[in-house]
Amino acid sequence: MKAALEKLEGVKKAEVSLEKASAYVEYEARKVTPDQMVAAVNQAGFMAFLPPKDLVEVTLAIEGLKGPEDELKIKPALEKVDGIRKALVDAQKKELYVEYMKNQMTLQRIAEEISKLGYKVTMPSVEEGAKDKI
Repeated sequence: MKAALEKLEGVKKAEVSLEKASAYVEYEARKVTPDQMVAAVNQAGFMAFLPPKDLVEVTLAIEGLKGPEDELKIKPALEKVDGIRKALVDAQKKELYVEYMKNQMTLQRIAEEISKLGYKVTMPSVEEGAKDKI
């Protein structure tokens, strides 16, 4: 998948995450479109699509994570909450990756849900740079 993306003129960098089932691509919008990137990935034998426009992805720092038992506690609890599509917990890195629909959920509500489970969230700062998920 990475090779298919990086062959396209205008693609500067492609990062593929099998765990998150996604690719992050830095590209020049004047030379290549997200639809062209999706087509290239599909032609390479993978299945790609663009996420919904109101999907937000964020990685949060979580205080109090100790091990796999915390991962097993947080992931299912968050994924039951309306508006949260996916939650991945990494106790070693003390991080939570979450995908949520911005029209149904906010970072503040996610932090509140995590707090109910006995953990503390460090809210992220706004990242700069153009990256799109495919």
